[in-house]
Amino acid sequence: MDIRRDVPYGDGLSMDIYGAESDSAVVIVAGYAGNFKEMASAISKAQLIAASGLTAITYANRDPMADLRTLLQLLSTKKVGLWASSGNVPVALSAVMDQRVQCAALCYGYTFDAAAAAEKFGFVDACAGKSVDDLPDDVPLFIARAGSSDHDGESRERAARIRPAR
Repeated sequence: MDIRRDVPYGDGLSMDIYGAESDSAVVIVAGYAGNFKEMASAISKAQLIAASGLTAITYANRDPMADLRTLLQLLSTKKVGLWASSGNVPVALSAVMDQRVQCAALCYGYTFDAAAAAEKFGFVDACAGKSVDDLPDDVPLFIARAGSSDHDGESRERAARIRPAR
């Protein structure tokens, strides 16, 4: 598998590019500051995406929102899809709302209800003040949610109001 490591982007930041060069790419979004591209989970996802014949990109950042915007600007000549999970999803959703991507897969993530979790776990709540109405109608999204999956019990309480326990 072709892997180009530490490709510069932004101000002193780097990305890793997995797979053959193409006119499209899947960016694995980081909603936390740090060297996300070195995390085993990001590497495994990138390898799987590349093994499927697509180009995958992981990256390091200091400011999750600003650095993703910089990376997407660099990729503006490509068709870009996003993959994000958990606390990384609000940053990906923000990029979708900015209409900088062609599609996104958002798995088991916080969306428009992230304020308390963002404070507790340290990810960027990039969707603060936004709602599902702010999403563009023409960007395909795959959103997987799991009821009762949050850490503070709010989803369980909401689910109980909607669907009483038996």
